[in-house]
Amino acid sequence: MTKKNAASNDESSPTPLPVPTAEQAVIADHTTGHSLVFAVAGSGKTTAMTMHVIHLITKVGVRPERILATTFTREAVAVILERLARYPETEGVTVCTLHSLAYKVIQEAERQGLTTMHIGDKNAPSKFFAEARRQLSEEQPNKKTRYYALNFDDFQTYMSNQKANLALTYLPEDLPEWARQLTKRPDRSVDLYPDLYERYEELRRTAGVLDFDDTIVEAWMLMARFPTHKNAMQTRWDYVHVDEFQDINHAQSEMLHLLTGQSPNYTAIGDDDQTVYQWRGAHPKFILAFPSRYQATTYHLSTNFRSPMGIVALSNLVIAKNAVREPKTMLASRPGNGVFLHQDTSGGAAHIAIQAIEEGRSPSDIMILVRTYAQTGAIEQVLLKAGVAYVIVGNVPFYMRPEVKILLAYLRLAMADLDAQRGVPIENERRSELVNDLRAVANVPNRYLSNKSLAALTRGLWDRGRTLVTALDDLSDGLWGDGKQAVRILSGALGELTDDLSLASGKNALLGFSETIDYANHLIRTAPTREYGQERIGSVQALAEMAAHRSLGGLLDYITQLSSHGRHVDRLAAVKQDRVPRVTIMTPFRAKGLERPVIIVPGCNDSIYRADASADQAAAEEERRIFYVALTRAQEEVHLLVDENDPTTFLEDINYKQVVANHAVLSELLERDPAEWSARETLQAAFFLRIYGHEHYVQVRMDSQTRARLLQRFQNLKALLLKELPSETTRTENTLSLERYAAQGELHLDDTDEALRIFPDIHALVDELGARQEETSAAPDSRQPAPGSTVQPEQVRVGMTVWHARFHSGKIVGMRGSGQNLEAEVQFAEHTATRKMVVVYANLRNVADH
Repeated sequence: MTKKNAASNDESSPTPLPVPTAEQAVIADHTTGHSLVFAVAGSGKTTAMTMHVIHLITKVGVRPERILATTFTREAVAVILERLARYPETEGVTVCTLHSLAYKVIQEAERQGLTTMHIGDKNAPSKFFAEARRQLSEEQPNKKTRYYALNFDDFQTYMSNQKANLALTYLPEDLPEWARQLTKRPDRSVDLYPDLYERYEELRRTAGVLDFDDTIVEAWMLMARFPTHKNAMQTRWDYVHVDEFQDINHAQSEMLHLLTGQSPNYTAIGDDDQTVYQWRGAHPKFILAFPSRYQATTYHLSTNFRSPMGIVALSNLVIAKNAVREPKTMLASRPGNGVFLHQDTSGGAAHIAIQAIEEGRSPSDIMILVRTYAQTGAIEQVLLKAGVAYVIVGNVPFYMRPEVKILLAYLRLAMADLDAQRGVPIENERRSELVNDLRAVANVPNRYLSNKSLAALTRGLWDRGRTLVTALDDLSDGLWGDGKQAVRILSGALGELTDDLSLASGKNALLGFSETIDYANHLIRTAPTREYGQERIGSVQALAEMAAHRSLGGLLDYITQLSSHGRHVDRLAAVKQDRVPRVTIMTPFRAKGLERPVIIVPGCNDSIYRADASADQAAAEEERRIFYVALTRAQEEVHLLVDENDPTTFLEDINYKQVVANHAVLSELLERDPAEWSARETLQAAFFLRIYGHEHYVQVRMDSQTRARLLQRFQNLKALLLKELPSETTRTENTLSLERYAAQGELHLDDTDEALRIFPDIHALVDELGARQEETSAAPDSRQPAPGSTVQPEQVRVGMTVWHARFHSGKIVGMRGSGQNLEAEVQFAEHTATRKMVVVYANLRNVADH
């Protein structure tokens, strides 16, 4: 949309232009050539973009109509419009989503008579899907029930992914060869979807209709096919801004490439460390290749204005382990630790949320970030029991998910068989519900059961002791082939499930039933991506966990109570027009771009957050980026739930406990006057500020008086230690030197306060440092190769002192695995973080042999 001045009738004085940071000012001043802005989490990139737009208009004299700002969502567009509306001179700037931009391209092509394709009504895609499914099931009757097991939402996910990657079923004859080279054939590794996609596209093109995902592809094709149209679009805007560029997929990248072909200023803004949508076509390569593709100038927005320094430091260390990224360090703007560690327990995230609410937090201040929606079951249980309202963004509550509802339907059918066996009458209302359950599960997984067979199956069911198992056995006698075998398998599995309803723990019985009917493979086969299938399997496992300490009959009662309570909470919210404060539950994918005072991350374990091997290094590193996004949503606190026996390597690799402990100490010190610090605390503060890169915070963000006192305290301690312990000169200089502070800005010290010179414990610190020096002197030189033998896996012991050619002297603090796969965790004297090494390849030398 073209931005209109929301305050055009406001006679108050115009809003003064914001005062930019040094980094923002440089970006705003860029007016010649293309540019790429790498903006770390919470760095105010939208502010930087609006500043650039305002600068172009007010300082350079660019007409607003020649400026375009585009992003991905309507919500993001609204934020940009709201920012620009404060400045009347920006009226006329075009601000829109990428899909809206594509539609503008299509509309211009329509005006030129180049296309008759048009946007269909909102129900058109589902109608094309239904018709394509009907046609294919008639052409392939042996697959009819499999086709009807697919749903439109899953199909649309598959189709969106294909179009995002320009994996197309049809290419116009006049599409140039260079454009054809950018396309590929659809992914045929997913069962049934490719054929359904091809038929859907035939129906859609015949009707001359475009759906949501088509707009990007169609806009690209039209510009590729018709040079005059491309030229018309390229001359519409001179200055093009694309926000959240790390989320760009192949189709969007190529559309923008054609659209900006004559633009003198194409500006991309984003953060490759937050590329987390590879499953739908986004990839870090698009933003990382931008400078070379467009000979663009690269800028950085480095300061995080969202989170306290403890969260910033932890996040920096986590993401620095990725190799496919633009090297950058996030700078803190606020003091404080903000990181809290908890043992990961079932429903633990909910208990932390409830405690925060009891301590005065509003539920709307709290966001629980689950890696997969399968994790929400236990969390929802606790919140529902406590009467805490919550909302799940991006999914329905656990007990309403299709994969869970199917298993609950099977359990209700098993319960009906049990009642039939013991003579409990089944009333008509319940019978009707059970028939619906039977229809829902009959072909899940596929058993080739027709509507006629289902009708025969329900006759006389549960009358005079006739069970579903008996009816299935009778039905199978008249079937043949795969259908006969599938129905017999169900009959046997359902009979066992009925017998197992009373077991005190129903977990293994439910998992066994799921395995017997091949439910997990069914979920994989019918999912649009493997990740979707795995997540649904996770929900099945989570449901089974609910039965770990209750019978399956008890599980049914329990889920019914949860559902009833959940509906009651929703009704209350509806009466109050949903103004009830709620805890938000979502995944990091959904949370990107959002923030909350309190973020809770359950399951920070290697079984959930881990890097999987991939030929694509960026894909292998995506999990770490997802974890990084979760960490950086917090404005005040991030609570990490970690299983001590299975911590994610993303945390283990950076010695996370030490990082958190150090920032807890540093946070407490920075709350006090530096004159109150002991000599040891002063040395500690200087060391932590240096190793975590917080000098920028001290020089740029700390108030001038405190900064002057802090730096003077460091200077005074340095002078004393150089005098009292000259043998430690190098270490003292490294820790207490003000050189790195001077690099961030002019030094101002407070040499007027005598209290800053007094260190009552200086002699104790000197003695302690001297003792450490003697201990080091007595040990072998950490920089000289130890002549000891190479350590073999069977020789490794925790506590062993070793030497490494690159990292020098260290101590083994942990072990994992055995034999050729044994990993040793080594704390090297010259490094803060521990290192994990496969012993057979590490060439560690045993210092004890020296």
